[in-house]
Amino acid sequence: MPSFGAIRAIREAGLRIPEDVSLVSFDDHFYSSFLATPLTAVAQQKEEIGQVAVKMLCDQLAGNGSAAGLSLPTHLNLRDSVREIA
Repeated sequence: MPSFGAIRAIREAGLRIPEDVSLVSFDDHFYSSFLATPLTAVAQQKEEIGQVAVKMLCDQLAGNGSAAGLSLPTHLNLRDSVREIA
């Protein structure tokens, strides 16, 4: 998880989460809420992303696809790794 590298670098710099740096992860792993400072994260629908990607690929291979963009819903799980800036 790339967030672990960010957490380590922040700590090695002598900074604290969220007092000095707010941190948000993209892709909410099940262990994000179990960290010493629970990590705020954007949750994605991984199964739906995979299903849509396979359908788009099959459509492209069949000559029926388009290069149109796609938007799938996400959810922000607010935890303790962010704070409001006053």
